[in-house]
Order: sequence, then structure tokens, then C-alpha cells
Amino acid sequence: SIYDNKIRGFGWVSNELLFYKQNKEEVKNLKRIFEKTYESKLNFNELFRTDLFFGDWCGGLSSRLTNEQIEIDALVKERDIVGVGQWLKSSHVERQLFGLNGIYQLQQNDIMIPNNILKMVMAIENKRGMISTCSGCTRQVGGTMIQEKVKNLKGVD
Repeated sequence: SIYDNKIRGFGWVSNELLFYKQNKEEVKNLKRIFEKTYESKLNFNELFRTDLFFGDWCGGLSSRLTNEQIEIDALVKERDIVGVGQWLKSSHVERQLFGLNGIYQLQQNDIMIPNNILKMVMAIENKRGMISTCSGCTRQVGGTMIQEKVKNLKGVD
């Protein structure tokens, strides 16, 4: 396995990656595929972050836009395709979804998206697995399907 924070009683203490019975060939292959797809190096410490949730609103009773959504909205307002594209290159899927949200907003504003960014968009749209979300005061840790969230962002039911 590349990562398992429950083996041998190791508790989660930081965002540092824990390697146990590391398969060096698998890690090398994962890095190669990630770099080819996202034009960026895979950041293992970011890959397994547990402190970032995807959602527009957060903060419980004082609901406000998340810092990440504020950043994406500012990049969209500036029509900054490159800036939004940097979010797609993240090793963290929730962060990639913020970038995907930005790309969809840019497309709604009839902004042409370069092919290399569209390739990343397609890769993220086809990811499988779970993400952590936040909506107001409701947090779900690893409880929302990526595909479900992508459909919501696209406005597809």
C-alpha cells in the first residue's frame, strides 16, 4: 500500500505522508501518470491532506464563502485561466474541484479554455472516489462521491 494511517496504531498527527510497505514501482508509476496528466509534480503531503473541504459556504452559524471559493471567484472575475488552471494541478482532489468550478464559470462566460487545461478537466471529471465537503455547518468527511459533485457543478441532475 502507498498509504495507510491505521496500520500498527499510528494515529493521524499531521499532513505528512506515512509510507508502510512502500511499493516503489507503484509510487514511481503514480508520479509519472500524475505529471503527464496535470503538468505538475505530485505532492504527496498535499495528496492526503485532511483539513480541506470542498464547498462554497462554510463557517456554521456565520456562514460565509470559503477562502478557496473567494480565491476562485476572484480569478474568474479577472478571467485568469492560468490561475484557475493551477488549482487543477493540485495533488488534492478537493482543491482540484474548486479549480473545476472556476473553469465551468469561465466557460459560462464564453471564455475559451486551452486544450491542455481541458485535458486536466476531463481527467478530474472522470475521477472516482470520495471527497470531503462542507456546506454551511454540515461537513462530510469522505462522504460525497466525486462524480456526484462534478454533476452538481455542471448543473446536470
